[in-house]
Amino acid sequence: MTNLNRIKLCMVVKEFSPYGGLELYTYQLIKGLLAAGLKITVLCEENKADFTHSNLSIHLLPKPNKYLSKWQMLKHQWQIASNVLAQIGPFDLIHSQHFPVKGAHVVTFHNHTVERISKAGYLWEQIINSLKSKLIPAYKLRYFIDESLCEQAKCIIFPAKVMHEDYYSCYSFLKSENKPYVVAYPGISKIVNTKSEQTNKDSFNFLFVGRGKQKKGLDTLFAALKKLKQKNPSHLFHLYIAGLSQKFFDLLCLKLQDISNNVSYLGFQKDMEQIYKKTNAIVVPAKLEPFGMAITEAMQYGLIPIISRVSGVSELLENKKDALILENHLDADELASLMLELTVNNKLVSIMSSNSRAKANSINWENTVKQTLNAYQIALESKLTQEISRD
Repeated sequence: MTNLNRIKLCMVVKEFSPYGGLELYTYQLIKGLLAAGLKITVLCEENKADFTHSNLSIHLLPKPNKYLSKWQMLKHQWQIASNVLAQIGPFDLIHSQHFPVKGAHVVTFHNHTVERISKAGYLWEQIINSLKSKLIPAYKLRYFIDESLCEQAKCIIFPAKVMHEDYYSCYSFLKSENKPYVVAYPGISKIVNTKSEQTNKDSFNFLFVGRGKQKKGLDTLFAALKKLKQKNPSHLFHLYIAGLSQKFFDLLCLKLQDISNNVSYLGFQKDMEQIYKKTNAIVVPAKLEPFGMAITEAMQYGLIPIISRVSGVSELLENKKDALILENHLDADELASLMLELTVNNKLVSIMSSNSRAKANSINWENTVKQTLNAYQIALESKLTQEISRD
């Protein structure tokens, strides 16, 4: 076994930041790796973290011109990061957090493959995304970069099993070469405060969190709200949407479905605590979701998750115990039925809320760090074997 305390590690990520999904995952992972005694150089375009450590150094990449197209941006990142890495190295291990760079020994894939995106959603979405993947340069370059990252990695890390299934299906050589991988689920940044009594006891309050309307399934949720209103008009309910601001088209859509009085757009929210405290359940019927860290954070406040089976977080939850899992994420009727179960059954809500909070308390970043260290050992052993075979 290699003494990891002695290795030089470079972590490559777009932003070093405690906010966001990929960024928060990387930030918490780095803090855990430093606590384990590793010496880390972070290579990033921007440092938004107010965090220092004697074993941590930050090296900033030149930012690309904001007027570049997406494919030009990817090309710039690939070339610049690779060149800078060669200049500041060598490193014993290079870990890419899904950032385009040459020479990565370990890669964590945070986003689904282009192929998986083209198969997600309703038929019209699949057709559009399939055309995009074949015609738009950025999609084609993204496919090539992900393929290159897969080829060069000695070990791959996925935030959920659903991501492993996606990549090993899309890039068949991963399976034929028996490429090593580990699953390192995201942890939860523990919050001291717990959920207080619901602010408005006359209404059952749902919460949707996310910026991708289509990917996160907001269209399916709106259809389910309309059906919920029809199924049980006597019960009051409300949906709060965090992460999106209401546009004219959104208002029109809500009016057409007769749910405008049941929905409130909250826009971007940096502090979610008060929102969690006035809601009962978090509903995200995503069409594809590598994990879903907002779900587990909300669970700390006792919110009951209603999520689709395709979401990575569903792998950690138990249907009907600490979550309600939507088997067909495009079925608004099924979703409405799950939501109805909660609005009419106070005893079920109480039990599931308690179970949800308990499950959240069992999820931690220590396991993320442990699995990542396992990946590092695998990568280092592979490097050593290759060096011996060359000699």
